[in-house]
Amino acid sequence: MNQYIGKILDNRYEILDVIGVGGMAVVYKAYCHRLHRFVAIKILKRDLAADAEFRRRFHEEAQAVAMLSHPNIVSVYDVSKGTTWIISSWSSSTGSPSSSTCRKSRAA
Repeated sequence: MNQYIGKILDNRYEILDVIGVGGMAVVYKAYCHRLHRFVAIKILKRDLAADAEFRRRFHEEAQAVAMLSHPNIVSVYDVSKGTTWIISSWSSSTGSPSSSTCRKSRAA
């Protein structure tokens, strides 16, 4: 079992399941108890979270995506103070994160 499943981040985000793994981070499905909605949480891998340069790049990614507004791009809702996780939108109509939906539709 993954170390984050069942944990609550920032007293509001309950991590439910792993939905994707990449080179820098793991993406989880979570539930925001404050706003009562599902979200996707991208958490920087532990070895990279210890590296200030990777945390800086991760933070820049969150800032860049947060400035964009397009139906095929996830909305950024929150970022951790230490920039080790990013909260983004979840598409409830497909049951998958918005970014995964885009990748699937392009591959078809």
